[in-house]
Amino acid sequence: MTSTGLRTIRPEDVRAFAYDPVEPLALEQARSIVNDVKARGETAVREHAVRLGDLPSTSAPLVYSRDDMKTAFDSLSIGEQKLLERTKKRIEAFAIAQRASIQSFSRAIPGGQAGQDVSPMQVAGC
Repeated sequence: MTSTGLRTIRPEDVRAFAYDPVEPLALEQARSIVNDVKARGETAVREHAVRLGDLPSTSAPLVYSRDDMKTAFDSLSIGEQKLLERTKKRIEAFAIAQRASIQSFSRAIPGGQAGQDVSPMQVAGC
C-alpha cells in the first residue's frame, strides 16, 4: 500500500479552490421568498407555505398548541401511538449520544490556539 502526501499550495491559490455550494437558481428563489416575507410578513409566509405544499390553505394554523397535539395523538390508534412513542425514544437516544460526541476543545498550534466551542444558541441558520 502506498500513501500519497498532500500537495503544498500557496495561500493565494486557495481562492481557486473555493466554490459556491448553492446553485444560483436556488439562491435566487430563496432570496425572493425571504424578500417577500420581509415585505409582506405572515401573509407571504402563508402563501409560500401553501404553494410549496407545507400548508393546506392560507387559513390553516402555522403553530399547533400542546392541547391540539395531545388531541391529535389521542385520536390515533394504540398501534400508531406506540409507534410514535418508540420513534421518540430512538430520536432522543440518538440526540443524546450525538451531543455527547461533540465537545468543545482547544489545542496549541504553532502561532496560537485552534479549536471549537460548542455552545447552545437561541437561533441557528445558514
